[in-house]
Amino acid sequence: MTASEATKDGPHSLLGLAVNRADVPAAGGGLDDASWVRALTGFVSFIPHTARLQVSVDEVAAPAVRMTLPWQAALVGDPHRHLVHGGVLTMFADTLCGSAVLTGLERPEVCPTLDLRLDHYRPGVEGMALIGEARVLRVTESMVFTEAQIWQQPGKLLCRAIGNFVRLGARNTPPGFGEALMAAAASLCDGRHARERRQPHVARRAWRRAGGRDGDGRHARGAALEWPWRASGASAQVDRFLHRLSGHGAG
Repeated sequence: MTASEATKDGPHSLLGLAVNRADVPAAGGGLDDASWVRALTGFVSFIPHTARLQVSVDEVAAPAVRMTLPWQAALVGDPHRHLVHGGVLTMFADTLCGSAVLTGLERPEVCPTLDLRLDHYRPGVEGMALIGEARVLRVTESMVFTEAQIWQQPGKLLCRAIGNFVRLGARNTPPGFGEALMAAAASLCDGRHARERRQPHVARRAWRRAGGRDGDGRHARGAALEWPWRASGASAQVDRFLHRLSGHGAG
């Protein structure tokens, strides 16, 4: 589905909205939209819960993205009324917004979620895929502001979301993070993309290859054959950064 088709048959597409270059000056970074689809496919295929749920990246018009979460029984939160669990919508909105953030920066960096608010309009129902879009509204030196929308049926939004993300900057982003995204975009472009969307483990192997080795095939310094920040201690870095941001820590 293209942005024009979504505008015609569904909610107003976030992918079709004009980008204010004063607010998002580096939209797209160094990649074109097709490359971002491949890079984000590697991204969501390596995160355990999005891989398990087979989230797919359908389209990118940086700094906006569209993804699909296919229907599966694990999404049910109310088996009596056959409704989707509210936590599924929260997870999907966070994934959408966080992915859009990556497309709105000059260079990829770790940006943890500081705040995510959902306004629910109607419940998700059993048997239909969830479709979502998100876009970056504004980028500052310390924050990235985003919005998202999720629906199942054309013209019937389930919810809208506002997500705010903290920029950790290059100093607090683990070595190999940006390189893994860029390399995934390149390594997934040789005709395997459709197969990786059907088989997430294929994309995970490509991500490991991209994130774990430098150009001449050696293991890159600081990178590991898993999600880069998990191996490099960035979770602790995020915790320390947010502790300082809240005013409870020193320096």
